[in-house]
Amino acid sequence: MKERFYMAEKNKTFTLAKHDSDSELEKKWFGVKSNYTQAKRSLIKEINSFLNEKNMNKNDFCKYIDLTNKDYKRLMDETEDISLMVMAQVSVFIGYNFEITFNKIK
Repeated sequence: MKERFYMAEKNKTFTLAKHDSDSELEKKWFGVKSNYTQAKRSLIKEINSFLNEKNMNKNDFCKYIDLTNKDYKRLMDETEDISLMVMAQVSVFIGYNFEITFNKIK
C-alpha cells in the first residue's frame, strides 16, 4: 500500500497526517482540532483569571505582549483559530509553559 502525506493548514497551524484517503485526513484533522480547541479553552480561562488577579484591562494586556485588538478578539474567541506562536507567547506571559507533544498516528 502506498503511503501518502497531506499537509492540512488552518490559519498558520499545521499538522502532518499519514493516511490512505481524504476522509481519513478529515478524521485526523478533527482530532487535532478538538485538542487545539480544548487547549484554547483552557488558555482563555487562564487569561481571564490572570487579568482578574492582576486587575489588568485588555488594553494593557495587549500592550505588554504586543497584540492588536483584532488578535486579542481572536485569542479570546474559542471558535477562532490563532497561531501556536501567539498561544505560546501568551502562555509564557501569564506564567505557564507551552508544550506540544507529537504522537505517531496509528
